[in-house]
Amino acid sequence: MELGRASDRLLRRTAVLTAGFAARARRHRAPVLEPAIVRVPAFALAGLSAALFHVAFSAMLLANVLFLTGTWHYSIVQAGMALTPGPIAAVAVAPFAGRLAQRIGPGLVGGAGALLFGTGSGMFVALVGLEPAYWSRFFPAMLVGGGGVGLALPAFTIAATATLAPQKLATGIGAQTMFRQIGSALGVAAFVAVLGTPTAATAMSAHDDTRWFMIASSAAAALALVLIRPRRPAPRPHQEAPEAANGRQATSSNGEGR
Repeated sequence: MELGRASDRLLRRTAVLTAGFAARARRHRAPVLEPAIVRVPAFALAGLSAALFHVAFSAMLLANVLFLTGTWHYSIVQAGMALTPGPIAAVAVAPFAGRLAQRIGPGLVGGAGALLFGTGSGMFVALVGLEPAYWSRFFPAMLVGGGGVGLALPAFTIAATATLAPQKLATGIGAQTMFRQIGSALGVAAFVAVLGTPTAATAMSAHDDTRWFMIASSAAAALALVLIRPRRPAPRPHQEAPEAANGRQATSSNGEGR
C-alpha cells in the first residue's frame, strides 16, 4: 500500500515537473531542449512513442523478476538465467530492424516491434499461470516480446534523428534518451500502482492486470510510430531534355562556323 501511494505521488510530481520544464524551455534563450526540435512532427512522435514504449518495457523488466521470484518462487540466480533469452532475442533481431527501417521507414518497423512486444504480454496473460511451466508457457512469450524489443528500440533513434539537421543531432539523441528515461520511471511507478500488494490468491490476476497495462502502453507507442511518415528522397536537380541539349549544341556549332 505504501509503495502504491509513493507511485501516485511520483506520477503527480512528474506531471508538474514536466509542465514546468516545458514552460521554462519556451522562455529561456538557450534551453536544454529547443522547442523548435519538438515541433518537428517526426521527432515529436518518435519521442512520444519512445516514452510510451519504455513505460511498458520497464514495467515488464520489473514484472518478470517479481513474478518468477514471488509467484513461482525462483531463486535470484534462477530468475536471472530464465530471463536471459529475452535480451538475446532482442540482440538477434535488432540488426534486421535497422535494415528494414532504411527500406520501409522506421515508423512501420518500430510499430511492428511495439505490437510484437504487446503480443508477448498477451501470451503471458493467455498462457502463464500459478503452476510453473517455463519452457512451454513463459519462454515463448518472452521470446516474442524480446523480438519486439529488438525491432522497436533501433527505430526510435532512426525516426528521431532522420529529420534533424546535422548540428541538431546531439541535442536530438540526448532528448530521445530523456524521453526513454522518463517513460521508464513512469512505467515502474505505474506498474507498482497497478500491481498493488496482492495475496497468494490474487497474485495471478494482479500480474495479468499489469500485462494489460503493458499491452495498452505498447499499442499506443505503435500508433505514434505508425503515424511517422517515411522520409522522402531529396528531388534530383532538373536535367535538361536530350533534344534541347542537342539543339543548343548545334546552334553553338553553327555560330562558331560563321
